[in-house]
Amino acid sequence: MSDIEMILAWNPASFAVAAKSWRGVGKRLADAAERIGDCFGGVPITELDGPIRQEGIVAVAERAARLRRDAAALGRFADELDRANGALSLARGKLALAIAAAETDDFIVDRASGLVLSNGARAKSIADLGGTAKSLGYHRRQIAVRVEQALEADERSANQMRDQFPAGGHLSTPGTPLGRVEGVAGLPELQADEVERVRGLWGYEAGQEVEVLDTDPGTTAVAVGDPRTAEHVITIVPGTTSTAEELAHHIERARWLHGPDVAVVAWTYDAPPGVVSAAGAGYHERAATSLQMFQAQLAENPNAKLSVMGHSYGATVVAQATRGHGLHADAVVLAASPGAGPGLKTVRDMRLNQRDGTPHHRSENSRRVVAVTSPDDLIKHVGASPVHGADVTSRWFGANRMDISNLVKPKNRHRLDVPARTKAHTEDYFPDPDFRDRLEETTATIPGSGPGSGAGPGAGPGTGSGGDAGAGAGAGAGAGTR
Repeated sequence: MSDIEMILAWNPASFAVAAKSWRGVGKRLADAAERIGDCFGGVPITELDGPIRQEGIVAVAERAARLRRDAAALGRFADELDRANGALSLARGKLALAIAAAETDDFIVDRASGLVLSNGARAKSIADLGGTAKSLGYHRRQIAVRVEQALEADERSANQMRDQFPAGGHLSTPGTPLGRVEGVAGLPELQADEVERVRGLWGYEAGQEVEVLDTDPGTTAVAVGDPRTAEHVITIVPGTTSTAEELAHHIERARWLHGPDVAVVAWTYDAPPGVVSAAGAGYHERAATSLQMFQAQLAENPNAKLSVMGHSYGATVVAQATRGHGLHADAVVLAASPGAGPGLKTVRDMRLNQRDGTPHHRSENSRRVVAVTSPDDLIKHVGASPVHGADVTSRWFGANRMDISNLVKPKNRHRLDVPARTKAHTEDYFPDPDFRDRLEETTATIPGSGPGSGAGPGAGPGTGSGGDAGAGAGAGAGAGTR
């Protein structure tokens, strides 16, 4: 069977049917979670009380949370099936149109062999074909391009569906800790080399300060500290040009925020090469779904407050991850964001999930979503354009706006000094200890949501359980001190 024959035989609509079925299963799981969560309501305290009742309530809540996370995972898989239906239907339709155009010009498209041929009765040589020869070449190229696009769409859709459940790591199993992929099989060469370099520098196994949690193609998660036991887990999502070669830099950034009882994850993804390239939705759609899945894994820790910090285009990825099934996060920081992306007009459009899978009330988002952009950062002009969606630092977006103008002013950058203001896009944020202190102060009073979370007021980044800015990353815990 030729590629042409195979593509024309595709039936992408079957994905829509499958998506409906998976959503049905997910809904039944979600309904079961609600029924389980209410089961203790009918048991009088006179019949069951004391430690046994409390342990039972915690166990029931844990099972309900697990069911909700699994229901969301099935929902994401159904979304991926719908996207595959759309992508493959479009690709098949474009190929069919290219074939129809060739046949309209009296060429033969042999489905079985995949060849595009001239009508032999019209000419015996290329010279005799004249203008038709150019037309034949044109149609061959057009059909070849459509075939290649269809095959790429097929491979991309298959990979995205496969990535939903890598090695059983996302549909939770009771008693199974956050999974690690300890090899580099399937990684792009550059990314595999960088992971090996990280392993050579710091080690790779559980219990080491730096641990590789996930190495799925397209994403890499490296933790400083243990996210399975920490009271506060911070995930950092970098921006454009987030390449494998820069993984070590992102790990250093994680080390800056690491502190007692705080684990920090550097989560890298297939990022666009620049803000202009990031104008399309393709990058953040794929990354946002992967981030949702990863944060759902982190929610397995019953003690943790979960924070997610996106920088530059990474802030757009984080914001987009709060759409749909939502993002497991008690606090979100959008730093140097070019915009919230499509579908988000205000913080009330964002869904931040508690550990049990239910959303934080949207009225809390104005406190839990922190937005900050340096006044010297040129990205603020991008945020004022409609390309990347709503400006997250605007008053009407409704985020908790963090002002760092007094931290930036002493740097005395001239407003026309473009190189200096370009550097401000990175220098004014995580590398700056004053910024880290200010961030700690801003997020310290945002509580976690797990039943065992020790992250009440005062558990800001870099402290784990205290509001003392001198105890955490902002006080000497930089890369050069470890």
